[in-house]
Amino acid sequence: MANTHQQVADNWSRKTGRCTRGFNMYYNDNIILSYGEHFPIARRIVAPSGKEVILFTSRSYSVSTAKHKSIVWRAIMGETIFHVDNVLAKTPEEHEHNVHIARAEIKALREKAKRARKYGTLLNEQADKAEKELTQYINHFFY
Repeated sequence: MANTHQQVADNWSRKTGRCTRGFNMYYNDNIILSYGEHFPIARRIVAPSGKEVILFTSRSYSVSTAKHKSIVWRAIMGETIFHVDNVLAKTPEEHEHNVHIARAEIKALREKAKRARKYGTLLNEQADKAEKELTQYINHFFY
């Protein structure tokens, strides 16, 4: 019998080494994946700051992968999490690319907020939250 996606996510989050495979979600050491190596959901690493953090994908793929992301998100709540384009980033250049993508996403949120009739305040709040997270990401990976 296959493990549930929730069991897989919880065991990855707790680093138990058990229940590593579900039906369409599994993990290898510090990376949890949806369907295969082509879609890493999150990666647990020690940042240059010395703190253990989780890089969580900002990418999307399918409805079922969105469900997998939601399950993993619930399992890791309370940890230091950074939403990034490339969870496999290892080099300073790859982390700089994540910063560039995040800045573009924040700019897009701000532009959308300017045009919004109803949800401008919400979009600006999302941009503020993303900027705060980006600042923390930069502090962990570049200072």
